[in-house]
Amino acid sequence: TSPMGIKIASLAADNGVRVRLKGDDDVEAGSGLKECYSFFREKYENQKINDLEFEHKFDLISATSDYSGFKRSQIIFECAEDDLKLKLDILKEVEPLILDDSIYLSNSFVYPIADIASNSIRPDRVMGIRIFDPAGSSELIEISVTETTSKEALAEIIEFSKHVGKIPIVVNGGTGSYTTRVQLAYFNECLTLVSEGVSIEDIEDAMVSLGFEEGPFKVMDKIGIDLVQKASNIIYQVHGDKIKPHPSLGLLVSNERIGVKNGKGFYRYHKGQGKFDKSVYKFFPVQSEKAENISHKDIQERLLLAMVNEALLCLEEGVIQSPQDGDIAALLGLGFPSVLGGPFNYVDSIGAGEILKKLHNLSVKFGARYISPVLLKNTSVSGNKFYEN
Repeated sequence: TSPMGIKIASLAADNGVRVRLKGDDDVEAGSGLKECYSFFREKYENQKINDLEFEHKFDLISATSDYSGFKRSQIIFECAEDDLKLKLDILKEVEPLILDDSIYLSNSFVYPIADIASNSIRPDRVMGIRIFDPAGSSELIEISVTETTSKEALAEIIEFSKHVGKIPIVVNGGTGSYTTRVQLAYFNECLTLVSEGVSIEDIEDAMVSLGFEEGPFKVMDKIGIDLVQKASNIIYQVHGDKIKPHPSLGLLVSNERIGVKNGKGFYRYHKGQGKFDKSVYKFFPVQSEKAENISHKDIQERLLLAMVNEALLCLEEGVIQSPQDGDIAALLGLGFPSVLGGPFNYVDSIGAGEILKKLHNLSVKFGARYISPVLLKNTSVSGNKFYEN
């Protein structure tokens, strides 16, 4: 009964799906059920549902402190804390108790689904899922698959996603999901800018004025700085210097600055409200060569190009199946400014040749993380666009 588990349960029941919640004990199970009740109570008080709908939807949810009732479940959502050992322990515990054709979905920002599916007795029916917070309002579900994923099982999850009002994007999750990789490239460059002397306030303002709903440091606080660090370390093991974890992450985590969940990260939180905390600057080792008079436009372009470059690499590697999928996931999952139309539409609007030139200039100045993929070079030479019409 994690916060995300409760949100998924409420979302499913709101769309007519019967749900069984699992808590570690009776108190936790009861608390989860109470949170679901509050979800529907709020909808009722806001006149989004009537009293009969309220009763019917809430009655679709039950809770337990064991796995009773799971034998009849077609889809299992695992929403435990992002700890690989814990996730594998739950998988081992649950699998003998469920149907052979049940589908097991692991919700994770950090771990590639291949790390979990490879430990399953039915790896073809294990997939990763990332539902973006807030679960009720974000339209995207990112489904991570592996080479062994059953097409029939995937089709069922795509259908389920549509049934609960979401837009599903399927990604190859062998080395980290698309949205995680693009988001980490963005976060890493934000942290690097701070080490160069750019203020967090300026970065937040620049990206919000560009069209992001929230600044990147607020988003990191919401995800959890500890999870950003974990995910960065895992991606770094696979991709090297492309997304090298910024040293500030380790310093922040070791000093218990992990974000909203413990009330202090880049912001301090009280009663749900965040206020920027300037003491966070002490965790940033400032480089000898500081940024001087960097404009909002320069900040925006550098951070956008970090995201675009990683998106291009994901398409080149087959992590995403099409530019359309990459743009939809960025727009709906990451809050990429709608006016820009997504990373691939942005490349088309500026021109592949111009993007190539900008990335080259950045790679000369800042290193390997800005080296452009072969895909972009080929697109520039051919004169093609990602969207022909």
